[in-house]
Amino acid sequence: MVFSYYLWKIPYSIIWEIKNFFKKTDDIVFYCADELDWIVFRNVYKHLNNVNVVSKNRKVQLDLKKLGIKSSLMPSFPKTVIMARHALHKFPYKKIRRIGMRHGPYHFKKMISKNKYNAFDIFFFTSSKELEIAEKLGITSGAIGGFPKLDDAFNDSIHNSYLEELRKEIGINPNKPVIVFTATWDKSGMSAIHKWVNKIDSLSDDYNILVTLHPFIRDNSEFKECYFINDKNILPYLKLSDIIIGDTSSILAEACALNKLIITFKVDNAKRLSDEIKRLISEISIQINDFSELKSTISNLLLNPNSLRRSQEKWNAIMFDKLDGKASERIVEAIMKHLTNRSQDLKRN
Repeated sequence: MVFSYYLWKIPYSIIWEIKNFFKKTDDIVFYCADELDWIVFRNVYKHLNNVNVVSKNRKVQLDLKKLGIKSSLMPSFPKTVIMARHALHKFPYKKIRRIGMRHGPYHFKKMISKNKYNAFDIFFFTSSKELEIAEKLGITSGAIGGFPKLDDAFNDSIHNSYLEELRKEIGINPNKPVIVFTATWDKSGMSAIHKWVNKIDSLSDDYNILVTLHPFIRDNSEFKECYFINDKNILPYLKLSDIIIGDTSSILAEACALNKLIITFKVDNAKRLSDEIKRLISEISIQINDFSELKSTISNLLLNPNSLRRSQEKWNAIMFDKLDGKASERIVEAIMKHLTNRSQDLKRN
């Protein structure tokens, strides 16, 4: 636990008890550290009553306001907190019920300490297989939640007329395939951005090129002939793509869920990748070493659009259990059941 947890714990607890005595505590809050947190949670929010959104800082609050989302600022003193990250030091009191969700699909990096997960009363993993892996690591707070962010791709929220408007907004040439390049953080040791960042403009004559990068990568000045995706919600852009090209980013899991053609640049020294994730990436994509291999690989994939389908369906079942647009509803049902059981336990005690 970070140092601020211990520094803030006693005064926070006193304030919480005073506010609770005067019935000034929120029933449930969602802690939002950035706009992507909101995108991960918003489908759950639609089905969950009496939830207040609390922003990490003023910037996040303004970002949410642009999306039409009203939020308050920290500090917050709720009875229950939900978050899509490990930030329980912001709520350092044992009487608060703590619910965690995956920030990205599955575990594309090795899971952090079991204690970080077990600090939650309940933490939702994206599939029964991921829960099984977590339990073998000593994580006892786990539950199955799916990945609600993907619901929009399977419940007709991202419909054809919306995608057609998006094509017009971007300026997509209908006579050329759409390719999305993506990269994880270049300082992570798991990125392949250096293999293509200065070269993709050469593909623009033959393809519509879209680019989305890890938010820690600030410089997008290299992309002169490409469309840089500033939207934090990249799901619609993945939907309209023909091929996704990446490295080890968890966006690959979202592309796999959509049964998209995937090409990945091999990353040699990705120490935080487990053998399972290395195998996953190698099976859901065509892997290459160098940019010079890209054009022929793209051509071959476009000529064989079902070549990855069987292996992707296998991994989709492992990563997500069900892709039916109802993950958010299942999470809400599990949250309400957990909170009800917790309240009954407190009454009995």
